[in-house]
Amino acid sequence: MFLSPEEKLIKLRKKYKITQKELVGKEISRVFLGMIEVGKRGFTKKTGKILCENMNNILISRGIEDRINFDYLMESKEEQSKKYLVELTENIDNTSLINSLWDVDQAIFELNMTEKRWWDIKIGDILRDTKDRLEARKYYKDSLIGNLDIKMVKEQILEIARLNYYLNDFKDTILTVNKLKVQILEDKTDLTLKIMYNYAYAFYKEKDYDNALKEFKDLLRRFKDNELEFNIKNMIGVCYEQIGEFNKGIEYYEKLKKGRKKEEKIIILGNLLSIAIKRDDKNYLNEIYQKIKQLFLTTLESNDIFNFELTLILARGAKALGELKESKKYYLQLFSEEEHLNFKNKSKLEAMSELLRILTKEDYLTVKGLELKYFNLIKKEKNCYVILEFINYYQENNYRIDLNSILNNSLKTFSVDNL
Repeated sequence: MFLSPEEKLIKLRKKYKITQKELVGKEISRVFLGMIEVGKRGFTKKTGKILCENMNNILISRGIEDRINFDYLMESKEEQSKKYLVELTENIDNTSLINSLWDVDQAIFELNMTEKRWWDIKIGDILRDTKDRLEARKYYKDSLIGNLDIKMVKEQILEIARLNYYLNDFKDTILTVNKLKVQILEDKTDLTLKIMYNYAYAFYKEKDYDNALKEFKDLLRRFKDNELEFNIKNMIGVCYEQIGEFNKGIEYYEKLKKGRKKEEKIIILGNLLSIAIKRDDKNYLNEIYQKIKQLFLTTLESNDIFNFELTLILARGAKALGELKESKKYYLQLFSEEEHLNFKNKSKLEAMSELLRILTKEDYLTVKGLELKYFNLIKKEKNCYVILEFINYYQENNYRIDLNSILNNSLKTFSVDNL
C-alpha cells in the first residue's frame, strides 16, 4: 500500500514499459540507477527531479497523457502513512475505520516508535468511543510495547482494564497488570489507585477471592482517605462472604455502616442480608430485613435507582424469610413503572428470574404481562436464563400454547448453544 520512492520508480518503469537505459539519459548512469533501485545508493531530490523529468519526456514522446508528479515520487512511506491516517481519522465513521484496520496497521508500521504509540492510542480512543472494544484493546496494548513513559503506560493499562470489564475478560486485566506491577506501584497517584482497584476486582470476578482480599487490603494500606475507600472496604466484606468467613464479614460491615450515607447503607444492608441468607440464620435475617424495611418506609425518594435497589433487597429478604406474598409484592413493584425499562436492565432481568420462580398458576396474567412487556429487553440483553424461567413456568403449569409460543420466539432469538 505504501511504497518508497525507489519502489515507486520501479513500479512506474514497469507500468509504462520504460527500460533503465531509456530513463537514465546523460546525467545518470545505468549502473547508478540500478544501485538506487536496489537500495544501495541514496535517492536524492536532485536525482529524483532528473528521473521525473526524463520519464515525463518519454511519456510525451510516446503520446501518453499521464505525468509523473515529483512530490508523489519522492514522498516517503512515513509521509504517506501519516497523510493516510490523518485523512482517515478526520473523516471518520465507524464502518470505514473497521473496514480499514489492515491498512491502518500497515500505516502505523511505517512510523517511528513515538508516532506509532501516538497513533495506536488515537485509533484505540476512536474504537473505544464507537464501542469496538476488542479492537480498541488491541491498539492500547500495542502502545505499551517498548514504552518507557510510565504515566502513558498507566493511562493505557487503565483503559485496557475498563474495556476488559465490558468484555468480561478479567483474566487479561490480571495478566496485563502483572507484567508492569512493580512500575505501576512506584508512586501513589490517582491512576495507580484506579488500576490496582481494577486489578483486585479482576481477581474477585475470576473467583480468586483470597488474592482479591489481599489486593483490596493492600489498597487500603497504600492509599489513605482515597475516593474509592468505600468501594474497597465494601469489596473486602464481599470477599469475606465469598470465602465463607461470615462472622468476619458481618463484623466488618457493622463497623463500615456507621456514619454512612443512605445509599451506602443500602449496599451494606444488602450484603448483610446476603450473608444472613447463606448462614441460614432466620433471627439475624429477620433483624436485617426489618432494618431494610424501616429504611424503605422512611427514606423512599424520587431517585429511581435508589428505590430500585432498596425494593429488590426487600423482595429477596422476604423470599428468604418465606414471606412469598410480601416478596411478590416487592418484586412486582420493580416492574410497575414503564420508565424502569431503560435502566438497571441486568438487575431487572435477574429480578424477573427470581420472581418467576415464586409465581403460581394463579399468577398467569402477571407472567404473560411480563413476557409481552419485556421480551424485547430480554432479546436485547441476550438473557437466556429469563427465557428458561418463562419456559419452566408455562411447562410446570401446563400452559402449552404459551410454552410453544415462547419456545418459537426464543429459538429465533438465541442459538441452541446460548440456551
